[in-house]
Amino acid sequence: MNSFKIYSILIFILINKIIYAQLLFYQDVFYGGSTGGGFSTGLGTGSGIINLYIEPNSTIKKAFLICQRFQNPPPAQITINGLPYIINNNSEVSSYSILNSGHTDRSGVHVLDITTDINPNQSNYNITIPPQTGNPEKAFNSIYLLILYENIFLPKTSINLIVKFHKVVP
Repeated sequence: MNSFKIYSILIFILINKIIYAQLLFYQDVFYGGSTGGGFSTGLGTGSGIINLYIEPNSTIKKAFLICQRFQNPPPAQITINGLPYIINNNSEVSSYSILNSGHTDRSGVHVLDITTDINPNQSNYNITIPPQTGNPEKAFNSIYLLILYENIFLPKTSINLIVKFHKVVP
């Protein structure tokens, strides 16, 4: 690659001041499996049930609550089987802009480690997303529960949890 092309690429990056990348959030190889399910209110508030299957005689290796944020709402309390989880700026792992939306606030993805609260013998997860800002376009309104479980009688499983990383450089 000649120096003109390299300088052109660097200038383009510096002018836009936006960096796109992928961030490896979690990676592992173990004997066992994974299960997951999502729930979205579409309007920022509501309740639902996620039914998940965990192979009998398994133990929980890791569990993540993944939540999508539209724009910049105040912190929200998501409830799973009666246990409250606070989603706020500290749990953000990725942010992004929605093109052509007319919004100035950035949206994002949040992840909480809820491993200690997951029972391998449970298959139903009652989810409640409470009322928030009153504006469905400025709320936490989609979640995904990802559970990894160990079981020596199952084959090896490899997992890579990758999130899109979008950073605006000041």
